[in-house]
This record gives sequence, structure tokens and C-alpha cells, in this order.
Amino acid sequence: MTQILDVDVDAAPVRAAFASLRLRLRNLSRAWALIGARMESAAQPVVPVESGRLVDSLKATAGPMGVEFASDLVYAGVQDRGWPAHGIEGHHFMSRAEEALRGDAVDLLAPEIQRQIDAVGLG
Repeated sequence: MTQILDVDVDAAPVRAAFASLRLRLRNLSRAWALIGARMESAAQPVVPVESGRLVDSLKATAGPMGVEFASDLVYAGVQDRGWPAHGIEGHHFMSRAEEALRGDAVDLLAPEIQRQIDAVGLG
């Protein structure tokens, strides 16, 4: 015996929910701000300290699609990466801070993504 089941599904609400989610995921600045704050904390112990100016200058700026971690001091890049031609060895504090945070970044982004999924009714 064979049964045929014909089901009509109105996919418009599902498409609309996914379209809304796509727009919401373009701005995860809340989660990126948390990651930026963690990045600042992770860098502090590995930054060379003479006066404290360098570590104080490292700031994270969160945007909708990521976080920028930078310093406004002209010598920050030299302290971080070095300058072999002048005998200055780098401390690599930026990459060390990033590496320390690598696993946490996903853990910090996931709840915000889930919140957005729930907000559009797909959770």
C-alpha cells in the first residue's frame, strides 16, 4: 500500500526570518567589544613596561564586524615586531595576546549569535 502526502509549506516566514538574521549578524559589536576588552587584558602582562605609556596606549575599538586593537604611539610597532636593522628585538606582545584569546573569542561570539537567532524566532 502506498500513501501520498502532499504538503504545502509557506516558506515566506522562514525566508524572512533568515533575511532578518543575516542583517542582525552584520553587527556583532556587542560581542566584539567584549573580545576587545579581553584583548586589552591579555596584552597587559606581556607588554614591556618602562613608563607604562605603551601598555596604556593599547586600545580596542569594536565595530560591527570585528575589533581593532592598536596603539597611537609611533614606537609601538617597533616594540612589538622589532627593528633588526637597529638591533631592536621585538616582544611580539600583540600576537601573544591574540593567541591567548583565540579560543575565548568564539566562546564570546557564540552567545551573541544565539541571541540574534532567538530574536528572529529561529532558536
